[in-house]
Amino acid sequence: MRVLGEQQWRALLQLADASAPVFDSVLDIGAGEGQVTDAMAPLFSRVVTTETSRVMAKKLRGRGYECHELDLAVAPLPADSGAPPSFDIISALNVIDRTSTPYNLLAALVSYL
Repeated sequence: MRVLGEQQWRALLQLADASAPVFDSVLDIGAGEGQVTDAMAPLFSRVVTTETSRVMAKKLRGRGYECHELDLAVAPLPADSGAPPSFDIISALNVIDRTSTPYNLLAALVSYL
């Protein structure tokens, strides 16, 4: 799926054109095969994805992404050193309208910012 390319992400985030990562971390919810993730990944030092599909999670890992096979509306991300992870940006494209508990998902996302 083609949603935004790297240049569109830069424009959306109001970034100057540069090749180095600009942000520390992004959490990409429901990343699918990782095509959208690929476009935004150059902007971040760390990219974390989630995916509920085992097949898609395997593809994401094959592309080199850290992937948690879970639904954040019902299960949290694993905590590093006891502290919940936090992210500079969270991407949830084509996800909120597909969960049966959107308020739970949104509350979880807010807790990771």
